[in-house]
Amino acid sequence: MCYNCFFIESLIRAYEVFEGFDLRFNYPIGPYKVDFFVGKLMLILECNGYCHRYYDATQEKEREKRIIQGYSLVRFHHKISLETLFNGILQAKPGTVIKLYDLEQLGQEMPFNINPLNAHSA
Repeated sequence: MCYNCFFIESLIRAYEVFEGFDLRFNYPIGPYKVDFFVGKLMLILECNGYCHRYYDATQEKEREKRIIQGYSLVRFHHKISLETLFNGILQAKPGTVIKLYDLEQLGQEMPFNINPLNAHSA
């Protein structure tokens, strides 16, 4: 997880938006911890920054496979708009992963020149 001012601002907004929906931060799901867990929606939100392009793809796939059992997962880059994030959340279904960016493309972009892709199921 990449900590920066935008992430802190997003955290504060998330608590406001999901008030009453049992929002948890850094919540354990099996042996893993997820950035945000919205209990009443069975929704996991993962804020992925530039550092995630260096994660082991095989390990990340296994992690995703285990944490989406019974939950929906939305992975988003910390620079996307709130509208894009909400659209991704609305598309989320249990057992699916919605990615609001492409890690390979992010690896080729400069930090402040992001062009998030449309959401797609993994």
